[in-house]
Amino acid sequence: MKSWEVTDHTADYAFRVWGRSFEELFLNAITALQDSMYIRKRIDEATTYTKIITLTALDRTMLLVDLLREIHYLIVTEKLISQKVIFKILTDTYLSAEIRMRNLTEKDRKIVEIKAITYHKAIIYDRDGHKIINVICDI
Repeated sequence: MKSWEVTDHTADYAFRVWGRSFEELFLNAITALQDSMYIRKRIDEATTYTKIITLTALDRTMLLVDLLREIHYLIVTEKLISQKVIFKILTDTYLSAEIRMRNLTEKDRKIVEIKAITYHKAIIYDRDGHKIINVICDI
């Protein structure tokens, strides 16, 4: 089932993500970011890295954007892509997550060069039983 879609934006790249819960929204947002950046090939290798991320923010929207920024940093600078995310703690203003990652390889094809995840117009809202956020990225 589709959990995100690309949306129109004049100069940048944008996507809308939804989930039935905040945890599902956060997981789907990570998928949307990674799937926007790369076509990932299935690789039958074990996870090469486990990262622990802890973040504090003023609210859930900022927390989600900050998480996407952390994932983006790992993709761009460390050439790592997440395979699985396990939230140990997820509140309105704090998260602790274990992220199992693997190295990007030549089999992974880059689609969009995202330079940054922005807070511009980011807000989590409810519609039809789903949590939704629109994310705008600088390209």
